[in-house]
Amino acid sequence: MVNIDMKVFRRHGEIAYTLSRTVAFTGHRPNRIGGYGKNPTADAIYKHIHDFILIGGLMNDFKYNTFISGMALGVDTIAAKAVLDCRDNHNLPVRLIAALPYGAQNSRWPAESTAE
Repeated sequence: MVNIDMKVFRRHGEIAYTLSRTVAFTGHRPNRIGGYGKNPTADAIYKHIHDFILIGGLMNDFKYNTFISGMALGVDTIAAKAVLDCRDNHNLPVRLIAALPYGAQNSRWPAESTAE
């Protein structure tokens, strides 16, 4: 069993990153959410996650500020993009942890999926 300090992993400015402030994303792969290209289902998933992070963060003093994605194609990568957009384009103090199962995970992805 791993003993984890539940208080603080690290400080970034005045925001404490803790397990109680962490959200992990996983979900369907592209074949279950409209395919590999841009589509209304994937767009709606992105908007929902983005709004959860942006509005929820601003209204709740960044109650959730650490997000984990397994980085599989589909909901995992959609969520990762939403986190990065909130951090980079809205200047929110959030971070993304990419929990890759192995280093060459994207080696089996279709070419259009590796371009982004």
